[in-house]
Amino acid sequence: KVKRVYYGFVSLDSPPFYDPWFAKARTTGAIEAREMDEGMLRFGLQAAAQRLPFLPIRAGLGSDVRAFWGDELKTVKSPYPTPIP
Repeated sequence: KVKRVYYGFVSLDSPPFYDPWFAKARTTGAIEAREMDEGMLRFGLQAAAQRLPFLPIRAGLGSDVRAFWGDELKTVKSPYPTPIP
Protein backbone atom coordinates (compact mmCIF):
# COMPACT_ATOMS: atom_id res chain seq x y z
CA LYS A 1 0.00 0.00 0.00
CA VAL A 2 1.21 3.50 -0.83
CA LYS A 3 1.85 5.70 2.19
CA ARG A 4 3.39 8.85 0.69
CA VAL A 5 3.15 10.23 -2.83
CA TYR A 6 5.48 12.79 -4.41
CA TYR A 7 4.07 14.35 -7.55
CA GLY A 8 4.11 17.47 -9.68
CA PHE A 9 1.31 20.01 -9.46
CA VAL A 10 -2.01 18.35 -10.30
CA SER A 11 -4.94 20.32 -11.62
CA LEU A 12 -7.17 17.32 -12.18
CA ASP A 13 -9.85 18.65 -9.85
CA SER A 14 -12.12 19.84 -12.65
CA PRO A 15 -13.93 17.99 -15.45
CA PRO A 16 -13.06 16.31 -17.74
CA PHE A 17 -9.87 15.32 -15.88
CA TYR A 18 -11.26 14.84 -12.38
CA ASP A 19 -9.99 11.69 -10.67
CA PRO A 20 -12.23 11.03 -7.65
CA TRP A 21 -10.02 8.27 -6.20
CA PHE A 22 -6.85 10.36 -6.16
CA ALA A 23 -8.72 13.38 -4.80
CA LYS A 24 -10.30 11.28 -2.03
CA ALA A 25 -6.95 9.75 -1.05
CA ARG A 26 -5.38 13.22 -0.84
CA THR A 27 -8.18 14.93 1.06
CA THR A 28 -8.95 12.17 3.57
CA GLY A 29 -5.32 11.61 4.54
CA ALA A 30 -5.23 8.05 3.20
CA ILE A 31 -1.92 9.05 1.60
CA GLU A 32 0.61 11.71 2.56
CA ALA A 33 0.52 14.05 -0.41
CA ARG A 34 3.73 15.85 -1.33
CA GLU A 35 2.90 18.17 -4.20
CA MET A 36 5.68 20.20 -5.77
CA ASP A 37 6.13 22.36 -8.81
CA GLU A 38 7.50 20.87 -11.98
CA GLY A 39 10.98 22.33 -11.47
CA MET A 40 11.34 20.73 -8.05
CA LEU A 41 10.14 17.39 -9.41
CA ARG A 42 12.54 17.58 -12.35
CA PHE A 43 15.56 18.41 -10.18
CA GLY A 44 14.66 15.65 -7.72
CA LEU A 45 14.45 13.08 -10.50
CA GLN A 46 17.65 14.40 -12.10
CA ALA A 47 19.51 14.14 -8.78
CA ALA A 48 18.28 10.57 -8.31
CA ALA A 49 19.34 9.66 -11.86
CA GLN A 50 22.81 11.05 -11.16
CA ARG A 51 22.94 9.30 -7.77
CA LEU A 52 23.18 12.61 -5.95
CA PRO A 53 21.43 13.37 -2.66
CA PHE A 54 19.99 16.61 -4.10
CA LEU A 55 20.43 19.34 -6.68
CA PRO A 56 20.01 22.94 -5.52
CA ILE A 57 17.06 24.81 -6.98
CA ARG A 58 15.51 28.19 -6.26
CA ALA A 59 11.98 27.02 -7.05
CA GLY A 60 9.56 27.22 -4.16
CA LEU A 61 11.54 29.76 -2.13
CA GLY A 62 8.91 32.49 -2.50
CA SER A 63 6.00 30.21 -1.68
CA ASP A 64 4.61 28.28 1.27
CA VAL A 65 6.12 25.00 0.03
CA ARG A 66 8.60 24.74 2.90
CA ALA A 67 5.87 25.06 5.53
CA PHE A 68 3.75 22.46 3.73
CA TRP A 69 6.62 19.95 3.52
CA GLY A 70 7.76 20.38 7.10
CA ASP A 71 11.37 19.36 7.70
CA GLU A 72 11.75 17.37 4.47
CA LEU A 73 13.11 20.39 2.59
CA LYS A 74 16.25 22.23 3.62
CA THR A 75 17.93 25.40 2.46
CA VAL A 76 21.66 25.53 1.88
CA LYS A 77 24.02 28.47 1.80
CA SER A 78 25.18 29.41 -1.67
CA PRO A 79 28.89 28.77 -2.30
CA TYR A 80 29.01 31.95 -4.41
CA PRO A 81 30.03 35.29 -2.86
CA THR A 82 26.95 37.25 -4.00
CA PRO A 83 23.37 36.20 -4.66
CA ILE A 84 22.37 35.66 -8.25
CA PRO A 85 19.68 38.25 -9.20
